[in-house]
Parts: sequence; C-alpha cells; structure tokens
Amino acid sequence: MDSNQIYQTPDHTEQITASPGLDFTDVKELWNYSRTLRSIGALFALGAIIFGFAAAAIISEVDSSDKGGMALFAALFVYQTVGVYVMYKRPLWGRIVGMVICSVMLIGFPVGTLIGVLGLRAVIKGKALFGDDRLIHKDLKKLFKDMKRDRKAQGKLT
Repeated sequence: MDSNQIYQTPDHTEQITASPGLDFTDVKELWNYSRTLRSIGALFALGAIIFGFAAAAIISEVDSSDKGGMALFAALFVYQTVGVYVMYKRPLWGRIVGMVICSVMLIGFPVGTLIGVLGLRAVIKGKALFGDDRLIHKDLKKLFKDMKRDRKAQGKLT
C-alpha cells in the first residue's frame, strides 16, 4: 500500500497460514465446527431477544406481582447473552462456558438435545477455535476455500 494513498484499500492477497500440521481435512473440520458455533450463537441471540422482551413485558406491568417470573426471564436473558458472546468471540474461558451451556441444552429434548450434542462436539473438538491464538472464522473460511481451490486445481476430490 502506497503511503500517499491513505484511502486505498489494504491488500488482502497475502496467504493466510494455518497452524503447523493442519491438512485439508483438519481445516475442513475446524471450519465446520466454527460454523456450528456461529449457528448456535445465532440461536442464542434469538433466545436472548425473546427472553429480553418477556422480561420487559413483565416489568412493564404496573401491578406486577410476578417477581419470580421477571427474575427467571432476566436470568435467562443474561444466560443467552453470555452464550452469544462465547460463541462469537471465543475467549479461552469460553470453551468451558460453552461446554456448560451446551450441556444444559441437552435437557431440551429433542431439539435442544440435538443442538447440545452438536455444540458439545464443536466445543470439545474445536480447541483451536478458542483463546488468544485462535483461528478466526473469517481467516479459517478463507484458508478452507483456498485449500479447496488448490485441491481442485490438482485434480483431487474434496
């Protein structure tokens, strides 16, 4: 990038390098785990919106005697919000929280159980997706697409 051209877009043509020892199948699995975590995060965002509106509806009632219901919906809102943060930002401590959140989801048979099992699998096997040196979803997607394109150019099936 030319220093005189301050409005020029940065050059993003550099090759993203993965951690040593990652082959195409490892990158593909990590990318799928990352997509699973983002999908679960989207479901948690939807749940946070629903529980937030429910808590607000209970609070808005002038003669509300259901303080327990309000506390329950507020707690569920916080739980869902933490779930969204963990599934998108993926801090190091988020892996443990993700395991707890997905374990709690196992109670909701049948859909919650399915989502919980998929989430647990992604959190447990996707260790490289959490922490300070994690593989970011955007970079992982680009790496996967580049590796897939290279494999097709070489004539290997994906």
